[in-house]
Amino acid sequence: MLTDDVRDMAIAANRWEAHGRFDMLPLYLADMGEDLIVRKISGAEESMHHIRELGITEGSTIRIISDSDGNLIIQVKESRLAISKELSRKIYV
Repeated sequence: MLTDDVRDMAIAANRWEAHGRFDMLPLYLADMGEDLIVRKISGAEESMHHIRELGITEGSTIRIISDSDGNLIIQVKESRLAISKELSRKIYV
């Protein structure tokens, strides 16, 4: 059985092969220090609502400031937020 990390990386690799680029990938796999555009928020309605309440919405720009095994500190507008790996899996950039 594949771990969630391996599964997410395999999906990203398949997208790369199919398109020559990543069309979307989970936030925790994105590069640190780059401006990223939120493309999709997934998960249960409660999770999606919580993410949007943090100011993370489709089309918004975020930046990863720090990464500790997928647990991230991100910049959203003028604020910095700490989000868990579990939450960062639900945000696609």
